Amino acid sequence: MYEGSGRKQAKEAPLEQTACKKNACAIQRCLARHNHRESHCREEINAWKECARKARETEARAGKRAASE
Repeated sequence: MYEGSGRKQAKEAPLEQTACKKNACAIQRCLARHNHRESHCREEINAWKECARKARETEARAGKRAASE
């Protein structure tokens, strides 16, 4: 398994990409282990979707607070 440093994320990367990186990596590992069959990685995919949803909600709340100040 590759364990190099990889590329750094861009500062303007989407919120889901930065906040849910561990989940995204878990999906990639699962897909690699299961010959890229999504059906075997539903748990990891759902965890990433939940993380992304929470990150967007947090960002929206922060935006509302900033707008009200």
